[in-house]
Amino acid sequence: MIDYNKFLWLFWTEIILILIIFIIVLIEAIKQHKILMVDKMKKTKCIICKRIKTSEQEGRIMDGSWQMDKLLSDKYKFQWICCYECYLIAIEKSKKDKE
Repeated sequence: MIDYNKFLWLFWTEIILILIIFIIVLIEAIKQHKILMVDKMKKTKCIICKRIKTSEQEGRIMDGSWQMDKLLSDKYKFQWICCYECYLIAIEKSKKDKE
């Protein structure tokens, strides 16, 4: 005859172990993702004011998608810029470089 108490105990023990392993793997994946994001952002500095990027949503890369990007010299193209003020400074410096 089947001992249902032993069966249920083994069943729930396996479920709990699987959940513990899943949680550990998930925590490690989150830690690794945070480490990668911090490293990526530390390497990104504004080409004009050298301010460090603090989030993925701020600033932009001057890639030619804006109308005034055509005024930029090659030195500034595909570089990260933190704000519109620095963008205008980069355009002014590009104009002076061309002269």
